[in-house]
Amino acid sequence: MRIFLLLPVLIVAACASTSGTPLPGANRDASATYYVENHGEDERHLEDLIAEVLRARGLDAMGGSAAERPPSATYLVRYIDRWYWDMRMYLIDFTIEVRDPQTNKMLGFGQSYQDSLAAMGMTYRDVIERAVDELLARPDTD
Repeated sequence: MRIFLLLPVLIVAACASTSGTPLPGANRDASATYYVENHGEDERHLEDLIAEVLRARGLDAMGGSAAERPPSATYLVRYIDRWYWDMRMYLIDFTIEVRDPQTNKMLGFGQSYQDSLAAMGMTYRDVIERAVDELLARPDTD
């Protein structure tokens, strides 16, 4: 009987959310190239995984360091990854942004947050995919 009393507490305690501002449809031109830039502190090389996820969704994407960014890249993709320790290391918060490389203006973003309980069974790829889904949600009709 006590387990039934704890169940609502566990459900409320598990927190996961996504949010974002979708990349406008005009910025999804088939000829556009997206360069995912490693922020310099990421030793996991998430830029390669992010580029892979973007390519799986039909975008021309590649990743690397700031020094390797080709001047021909149409868009710059930046990310913020926050990791947390709770009996294991997990990605607690991930944000992805698409920016104009000339003006640095943000054109769209996606964010995924989950606490330890909500992250059970999730890989960091799952977290990244949720944020990318927010970034690429319903395109605007410009």
